[in-house]
Amino acid sequence: MSDEEPVRQAFRRYLEGAVTGLAYASALAALSVFAVGSFRTQGLFTPYWGRIASLRTDTFGFGCYVVATLAFGYSEFLRLSRIVRHRSTAAIPDVGPIALLVSAASRALVVAASVLVVYLSVNAVTHPQTLALPATHLLSWPTEGTLRAIALVVTALAVAVARIQRIAMSEG
Repeated sequence: MSDEEPVRQAFRRYLEGAVTGLAYASALAALSVFAVGSFRTQGLFTPYWGRIASLRTDTFGFGCYVVATLAFGYSEFLRLSRIVRHRSTAAIPDVGPIALLVSAASRALVVAASVLVVYLSVNAVTHPQTLALPATHLLSWPTEGTLRAIALVVTALAVAVARIQRIAMSEG
């Protein structure tokens, strides 16, 4: 082990922790906006935080949702890389970075798309008229109804890919 190895390991540990913290904080912020969107829709147009009056609640929530999805994917990639790096070569087959990236991305998409399906399904109950409206003020397409169907398909595909990757990683 080189003199730099403990420093590298510490850096990786801190990076994984920081990215995971960012993912969780972003997810909580997005979920809070989803609650506003489901139960107090008039609050979506107001500032998320009064000190930044130009940042609408819905825009902030969308940004946090994207950041959470990307950060969870990267955090999972770092976690899987750490696990592969610390296992003996006999215990796990040769797993390349592409396989780890596919596995991490599919796991992040499972969570992100599932949350989106649940959020839009709650919206369908609390205010069904919005299913025909654009899902965000930032884009004119897709509608909430279309996005819910897309998210359901993404969830199914991501679950299948995540399972295939898990099986492939466990086979020797």
